[in-house]
Amino acid sequence: MTRRDILIGSVSTALGLSGCKSLSRSVVPATIKSIEKNGVSGSSASQTVMSAEEGYEFARQQRLSSLSSYPALQAYIKELRNIPAGTFRYGFFHGQHQAAPIVDVPAFRMGSTPVTWAIWKEYCEAEGVSLPQEPEWGRLDNHPVVYVSYENIVGTSGSGGFCGWASRLAGFDVALPTDVQYEYGSRGGRDGYDYPWGNEFDSSKFWYGAKRTAEVDRPYRNYRNGYGLTDMAGNVKQWCSNDYERGKEVRGGSWYHIYPDFFRCAYRDWGNRDGRSDQNGFRLSAPA
Repeated sequence: MTRRDILIGSVSTALGLSGCKSLSRSVVPATIKSIEKNGVSGSSASQTVMSAEEGYEFARQQRLSSLSSYPALQAYIKELRNIPAGTFRYGFFHGQHQAAPIVDVPAFRMGSTPVTWAIWKEYCEAEGVSLPQEPEWGRLDNHPVVYVSYENIVGTSGSGGFCGWASRLAGFDVALPTDVQYEYGSRGGRDGYDYPWGNEFDSSKFWYGAKRTAEVDRPYRNYRNGYGLTDMAGNVKQWCSNDYERGKEVRGGSWYHIYPDFFRCAYRDWGNRDGRSDQNGFRLSAPA
């Protein structure tokens, strides 16, 4: 084993990068190059790295630099919306007579739109992952990514896949929202609404029925609720982190559906963990 091999192992451990493939490819070699060029006193590689406090700052700066290498993901992370803590009636819809449970929700952040093909393409290129199946309308950059399974998004272990890659670059955990977070976010601070915009079904507020997805930044049929979130109903159904019935939960209705109940804030559906559909996409949540 060479001195460089020892340094790589020591830097990975010291900077907490063990198992982080995308970061270790960039952060560790660059850190090693800096140490080899400038030299730091110490009798062993481990002592050298652990005594170099600048190594930690270097890693932080390198991570930020790495995120800037992925402009679509960087823009999405920048646009995460702050969702305040609060309470709401979970599963409630207008006109129901049974009591709805009152749920407390801690503050969190949520993506203002579904994750797009442009972001997923960055992930595939960075990690050497094959692109998902192409929908009939093509892999259009500013449309929601589809044909991605729950396991594609979070990995088979629940801590890898796309979310693991995005978390390493962002420097904080990003994940699928829980069903509570999704419903609370969908209501936009208006507890008791059937739909993100009110109690009446209004097809002018969202995208459906056009045999394809739509651009996430479109100026039409794209209601933005009180939290600044769009496509919480329509365009694509979106994966949540919860188990539901026979699989994992999805919410929000899709471009394919036309039945009004599918677009209610309280609507729930399910999909297989490894299931892929041209109707299913997702958005991210993050700590406040």
